[in-house]
Amino acid sequence: MKTALVIVFAVILTVPLLAFAGPPIDGIYTSTDLGGQVLLGRYSESWDVPDGRLQMGNTVNKLSWDGATLGTQWQLFCTRIGGPPVLITDTVDGNGNGFREWRVVYVAGDLVLDGNGPWGDGSEAFYNANLHAYQEIKTFQYVNNQIVQCISNVSLQAAFQGWDESCVTISILNQEELGSTNTASLPADYPPFLVPITCDPTRTLGSWGEVDEITLIVSGCTVPTEETTWGIIKSRYE
Repeated sequence: MKTALVIVFAVILTVPLLAFAGPPIDGIYTSTDLGGQVLLGRYSESWDVPDGRLQMGNTVNKLSWDGATLGTQWQLFCTRIGGPPVLITDTVDGNGNGFREWRVVYVAGDLVLDGNGPWGDGSEAFYNANLHAYQEIKTFQYVNNQIVQCISNVSLQAAFQGWDESCVTISILNQEELGSTNTASLPADYPPFLVPITCDPTRTLGSWGEVDEITLIVSGCTVPTEETTWGIIKSRYE
């Protein structure tokens, strides 16, 4: 499955970009449900085994959703669980009812912002940032030892290519799982399941849901590093 944003990137990136790409405009950008201009999103998280939540290598793919098309404004691409999740709260009783809360740290991945988004000045087709830190606090609700709901709070930091500081942060206060391959198939209008590292959309197991209450902050992208050809991101989208 290819998204609109991915298709645009593949065309743009057929010629390497050799000059510095300027960073997005400093500011605080919020999602439409918070009164801002950032589109809400949809996500998938792939697994390698049945009922494979919270496993090393589970890989996230998040895309903006405008009501008709995925990925026209932003994408969080191919970050994966990099270490054993940590159980921080457990209220599940002897009847199997209650909550379990996990801290989950992910590694690698990219953030891609469309150049025509509220953070853009019209001079760049898109902005690409490497994720430096990504964490989710996942809260599972159990009834009779069965998961009936999963809500996640997400925080991340990233640095735009060509700039040496982690000058973008994102918080997501309501990421809700809507389904999983335990009971259904991935709907066609959700991001595909990705393989870790290579980021190929070929996994078949996982969960999916919606991304709400987004706050994106760009601040202090001031120090350029070295010229870039966007080689890594190009190879992924071709």
